[in-house]
Amino acid sequence: MRKRNRGIAFGALALLWIVLLFYLSGMDSTSSGSLSLWVTQRFFGWMTRFGLSLAALHAFVRKLAHFGVFFVEGFFVFEAFSAFLSRGKALFMSLLLCAGLAVANELHQTTAVGRACSPVDMLIDFSGSAICALIACAGSAWIAKHRRGQGADIA
Repeated sequence: MRKRNRGIAFGALALLWIVLLFYLSGMDSTSSGSLSLWVTQRFFGWMTRFGLSLAALHAFVRKLAHFGVFFVEGFFVFEAFSAFLSRGKALFMSLLLCAGLAVANELHQTTAVGRACSPVDMLIDFSGSAICALIACAGSAWIAKHRRGQGADIA
């Protein structure tokens, strides 16, 4: 029962995160650009003292945001699936779902004024989720191995 509850909790987090993803991709270009520029100035603005342009930093932050929000999604999705499936099947299903989400999210951007669908961003989105799902899968295997060594396999 504990594993099932964990899966439901992570499934709920994954769904909430998907809502956030689609909210962000539905923002018009002005709102999206303003948000990412604010983040750039707030957290990376100091780097302009080293000769980096604000425009280049802003472009980097936008791509990092794509990677980062999908990185989190990859974790939530893998953890939700792993509560109900074997580790390998959970990874496969996570990669499949996250690939679909990356495509759907980019296509959704075309409904927002001034936004477009970018195959490069799809790849960045999927890479973020895939890398995190792989890390979560490897971490799960490592934890299971070490718990077996202690006589308590709960993986």
